[in-house]
Amino acid sequence: MRAFAVRGRKVHLDTATSDIRALEFTPSSDGDIEQANAIGSREPARVLPEVLDQIPNDEEIGTVTADSACDTRRCHTALINRFSASRTAEILRRI
Repeated sequence: MRAFAVRGRKVHLDTATSDIRALEFTPSSDGDIEQANAIGSREPARVLPEVLDQIPNDEEIGTVTADSACDTRRCHTALINRFSASRTAEILRRI
């Protein structure tokens, strides 16, 4: 999956088919993650579980790309609930 962002809207695409797999909307007041953390308006770790929840469990997810903001217990739990233990470990090595 690949994400494209435009002013508070992020579209997560299937890289093979270009199908939209998930959408994410961020209030324009949030800005980037550092700004969001500073004003306390958005928890960055909330995004990954929400995006995963938008994709039906019977649909395969080839890759998950995230940064250190997703290296949290909540994101780890979302990954464990969605993938096998070995696949989750592989994803977490890349974060």
